[in-house]
Amino acid sequence: MRWRHGLAIGLLCQASWVMANNEAGVALLEKATLAAQQTSYQGSYVLHADAQLTALQIIHHWSPDGVLEKRSSLEGETWEAWRDGHLIRLFAPHHAGKMAAHTALARPYPNIFTGEPKHILNHYRLQRLHLDRAAGQNCLWWALVPMEPNRFVRHVCFQPDSGMVMKTQVLDVDGKVLERLMFTAFSRQVPPPNTWPKPAFPEQRRFVEPPTTNNNVATTDILTLPAGFYLLKDRSRTFPDGRQAVRHLTFSDGLARFSVFIEPVQPQMRPVKMEGQGATRLYIRQRDGMRVTVVGDLPDNALRDIAESVSAKR
Repeated sequence: MRWRHGLAIGLLCQASWVMANNEAGVALLEKATLAAQQTSYQGSYVLHADAQLTALQIIHHWSPDGVLEKRSSLEGETWEAWRDGHLIRLFAPHHAGKMAAHTALARPYPNIFTGEPKHILNHYRLQRLHLDRAAGQNCLWWALVPMEPNRFVRHVCFQPDSGMVMKTQVLDVDGKVLERLMFTAFSRQVPPPNTWPKPAFPEQRRFVEPPTTNNNVATTDILTLPAGFYLLKDRSRTFPDGRQAVRHLTFSDGLARFSVFIEPVQPQMRPVKMEGQGATRLYIRQRDGMRVTVVGDLPDNALRDIAESVSAKR
């Protein structure tokens, strides 16, 4: 009986430790989200994916009335992205700049957690690593290790006090770093938005980005989802040249994200390919007159399985 009593106490203590650890993890992710969304800051940051280095700038102003934000390129194609709440406007001298802006905005930073922390930690395990510095700020590295095999490992360096994400890394199953994002300059001093310079280029596009929610009920009947992923949006784009609409679905688990594009096959389209840059991978397959493109920050085999699971139902 004594050993049973001791075992019960041991299991209770272990369960309490897991609960406390999970509660602390939820608090950490919540603090990071609030720091990225509901504080004011500005700085420059770099994306290092494969052999390419991209430098960007952000000014983020928060008030009880909402968020005003400006992102811009510091090298390469010139563009600016202005956010007023959920309205995003892209400014660039030409089409290439607009596309570069879309590519940059596809990697949310420093607001990398777009779902509920409890849901995220149902699929990732937090592990404390070591102290570091970025842009003159102390930060503490934590690993987010996926519990399922169809995700990448994430390393995130949080400011101890504010929870602001100062650095991130995405690693493959062998521990190789696929891409890095990090602040190179950071300040809490933000000028009033009415003093910001006006956009220097013509507006190329505007769109409303709906708030992301963890909707486990919203699914789709046309593909098999990896565990933990939920539907963010499902829409069709109609082209002015008369082509049939492309169906565009976006899914997330609160950290990783992927999109699925479904369209009729065109004669000039390449049948199958897999490619990518950094952690963002792309897989295309064609069958039965339908072309499916899956792009996201998931391993190649995960994207391939998603693409092959898409049915012809539209």
